[in-house]
Amino acid sequence: IMGAFTFKTKAIIAIDRHFFGNTPDEIIEQRFLVKLEEILGDVIRERNIDVELKLVNNDGEVSKAMLDRAHEWQPDFVTFWNMDFDIPKMMDSLTRNGFDLADCFSDPKVPEKYRFFKYTPGSSVKKIHDGSTMSINPEQRWHIAQCPASFFLIDAMTSYWRLRIAAG
Repeated sequence: IMGAFTFKTKAIIAIDRHFFGNTPDEIIEQRFLVKLEEILGDVIRERNIDVELKLVNNDGEVSKAMLDRAHEWQPDFVTFWNMDFDIPKMMDSLTRNGFDLADCFSDPKVPEKYRFFKYTPGSSVKKIHDGSTMSINPEQRWHIAQCPASFFLIDAMTSYWRLRIAAG
């Protein structure tokens, strides 16, 4: 239905306009601005955030809009809380709506023949020395997303957990 991406003083929120039925875009935008002010107005003013609303036609375009801004803004990292939920959903929505994953995830400046995207979810089971297996908690899995881009895709949940292991 929607996606949000923030970077420094910029933010984009893309929403599938069909979620609102036949409501005209102008009305959606007006209501969005009212709610944005009501919920996050002080934060937006304090941090001087420029929020862009982009109404799109399907969930694939939501994912594409997020990736387009990531390529434009070029952060070092694009993080997800529980990447193994978001990335497969993005892959499905993009593919189902006719987008090429390699073109979407790869930096547009990369020549077409060098574009690729590969996602490898972290293992959910671990083999123990006696041959039995045990489950690996979601925050302990290390997922790998590979693509030629200016940023790395990382799971903030896993990073948060790994950075705090020593603290107990």
